Amino acid sequence: MGKYRHSDVDDVMTFLNFDGATKTHGLKFYARRFGVPVDDDVNGKDIGALVAAGEWDKVTSHCRSDLFTTAALARRLGLFSEQPEMAL
Repeated sequence: MGKYRHSDVDDVMTFLNFDGATKTHGLKFYARRFGVPVDDDVNGKDIGALVAAGEWDKVTSHCRSDLFTTAALARRLGLFSEQPEMAL
C-alpha cells in the first residue's frame, strides 16, 4: 500500500485519476485526452507475447513510447518542465 507515496516521487497516474477517485484508464486514453501524440501500435497486454517471440525491437519501441508519453503528460500536469533526452 502506498508504494509511490514518497516525498520525492510523483506518480503521474495518481494525478490523472485524482488519487484513485476516478476510474483508471490506460496511458493512450490519457494521451488522447490531453492531446499528446502517441506513435505506438503495441499495447501493454501484447508485451508478454512479444518477449516470448523475441521481438525485442518492438518491446523497446513500446517502452520508449510509454516513457515519452508519460513525460509529456507529466509536463502537461505541471509536474516537471524538463525534456528527457531522446537517446535512451
